[in-house]
Amino acid sequence: MVVPTLLYGYECWTLYRRQIKLLEIFHIRCLQRILRITWKDKIPHTEVLQRAEVVNIEAIIRQRLLRWVGHVRMSGSRLAKIVFYGELEIGRRPRGDPKKRFRDYIKRVLVSCNIDPTQVENLAKDRVGCRSHCVTGMAHFEEERREALKGRRRQRHLQPADSAPGMFPCQLCQRACHSQIGLLSHLASHRRRSLKDGQRRRQQ
Repeated sequence: MVVPTLLYGYECWTLYRRQIKLLEIFHIRCLQRILRITWKDKIPHTEVLQRAEVVNIEAIIRQRLLRWVGHVRMSGSRLAKIVFYGELEIGRRPRGDPKKRFRDYIKRVLVSCNIDPTQVENLAKDRVGCRSHCVTGMAHFEEERREALKGRRRQRHLQPADSAPGMFPCQLCQRACHSQIGLLSHLASHRRRSLKDGQRRRQQ
């Protein structure tokens, strides 16, 4: 009941990365409550999804969006096809970085799922083949996403060449941290402490 309510009207959404991030946070929190996982367990989101035997919320949206795109085989009088191929007769987009259009978002989804955007109508004529392309495209996107997350996680845990095994020294107080994330958190505490000292000096 939660996911359909959360994704109500997803067919007409034009999502940005910040909005996808909020949906992912809510989805992961729900799964953590179901699996009784807390932040103290230090379990990554990829493992939470594997334990729950589900895919990421972004992959769910893309798979269902691909299914909706498959309905372009409908006649030209249908509203969905008019919206999908519709354009404004007058006006033009602003300069710089204009807001993302629905067509741009659909094209990006198709490319990320390893589907040629120029062959959408031909694929949509075969309903069974279209569904199989949606499933394989979603699996391709989810696999690349997980590999990218694992690569970033390995990069965060890499230690400098001049540091001892498992030690990340702080340049301000020479404290040895056990991970790069711990070093970043320690440096953030130094920044907060310096800001508080500056505020106290201004008040005095």
